[in-house]
Amino acid sequence: MTFEEKSTLTMTLLLLTVFGGYFALVLGPVAASPSRQDAAFGLVIGATVVLAILTTVSHIVLALINRKQASARQDERGRLIALRSERLSGYILAVGMFAGIVLAMLQTETFWIAQALLGAWVLAEVSEGVAKLVLYQRGA
Repeated sequence: MTFEEKSTLTMTLLLLTVFGGYFALVLGPVAASPSRQDAAFGLVIGATVVLAILTTVSHIVLALINRKQASARQDERGRLIALRSERLSGYILAVGMFAGIVLAMLQTETFWIAQALLGAWVLAEVSEGVAKLVLYQRGA
C-alpha cells in the first residue's frame, strides 16, 4: 500500500468517525432541542478542531513510519486517480449545494440548511476517499 493510499484511508476513516459522531448527536438529541442552532454551532467547531488535530497527528505518524514513501513524488497514475476521484466528489458536492439552495429558497430553518450543506461536504470528501482507494486497488 502506497503512502497516498494510507493517507487517504486514514483521512476517510477520520472523517467518517468524527462527523459520524457529529451527525449522530446533531440529528438526534440536538435536533429536538429548542437551542439546536447554538448547540450545533459549538459541535461543528469542536468536530472541526478534533478532525484537524487527529489529521495532523495521524499524518505525522504515517510520515515517520513511511519516510521514503512520504517524500516520494506522486506519479502519473496517482495524479490521474486523484483527478478522477475529485471529479466524482465535485459532482456530489454540487448536488448537495443545489439542495442547500433549494432549502434556502423554501425558507427552511437555518439549522437544517447548515446540516444539509455540511452533510454534502462530508459525503463528497468520503466519496473522494473511497473512489481513490477503489481506483488504487483496481490499478486504474
